[in-house]
Amino acid sequence: MNSEAGLRTLSDLTLNAVAGLIPCDLIAFDNFSTQNLIPEQWHSNDEILTARITEVCAQVFEEHPFDSPLVREQIYNGNTGVLKLSDFANYSEFTNTVFYNEVLRPIDVQHQMGVVLSVGTGVSVACSVNRKGSDFSERERGLLSLIAPHLANTIRGVIGRKEMRATELRLEGMLESSARGIIVLAENSGVLQMSDLAQRLLIKYFASETLYPGNLPEKLKLWVGEKGSPGRSYGLPARSGADHVRSELYVSKAVNAATRKTTLLLEEKKLLSPIVLQSLGLTPRQSEVLFWISKGKTDDTIADLIGAGRRTVEKHLENIYQKLGVETRTSAAMAAIERLAL
Repeated sequence: MNSEAGLRTLSDLTLNAVAGLIPCDLIAFDNFSTQNLIPEQWHSNDEILTARITEVCAQVFEEHPFDSPLVREQIYNGNTGVLKLSDFANYSEFTNTVFYNEVLRPIDVQHQMGVVLSVGTGVSVACSVNRKGSDFSERERGLLSLIAPHLANTIRGVIGRKEMRATELRLEGMLESSARGIIVLAENSGVLQMSDLAQRLLIKYFASETLYPGNLPEKLKLWVGEKGSPGRSYGLPARSGADHVRSELYVSKAVNAATRKTTLLLEEKKLLSPIVLQSLGLTPRQSEVLFWISKGKTDDTIADLIGAGRRTVEKHLENIYQKLGVETRTSAAMAAIERLAL
């Protein structure tokens, strides 16, 4: 059942599993929780369990919650075993209850057997089999008891996959609104999803390659296939834009062991340069001095590099400190990196 969970619907898997073992007229699953990751109810026979009967059943449970001995024992008393109506009070007494006369009698159900499946924290699903004619045998009780853990695992698996997908969607939404591109890959590295930003970055940084829809650039595809590469970053050569600001693309990846999907995060980072530093309100000369400071150069070396005297470099430094609100050369370099978010 679990191996087919990704290919068939939850109702198909669970209903067919029970129907293949226990002859009955109606199989019903009821979700006794507020979670919407699985339906509130699914059943095997729309002709028997009509919308009208479902509505009446809900009303009876609300007004007479202890009328059904199965519900009383399993839901309210926490009995996790497989129970039958005939396990309880005299049948003639049961036929006088509101539950029997307004729910079971109209659909011609005389015998009921059920079990409550614990499928997660605060999530319980009741499975009931119903029929007219002969009562359920002890062999049939045993069969339902044997299959109950498998039913619970199947439902639990569906909930887990939906929770995982919901988490992925939230993550994708966060990334789409950020400065990072996202690419979701199938197990064979085929592209399942690609954000607009990711597509633009691939075109920019792999301009020399012919890009085909649904495929990664060959160099990036080879990196994705490398063993032991999850968590590492793949850096691409710097590119200069129209504003001559140089930037570099970093790609990191995460592999989901359950879904076998790979997510690539693409982030473009500006490289520290005199042109970029001018955006901090520095003059071209001050930007050049600060650039060399970030590279660890001494005042004398900077003076030689820019063709100026040491005193001129020191004066530029004083102005840089004042504009950035710092007092040391190290603080100036750090302030520039932080403000430019590099």
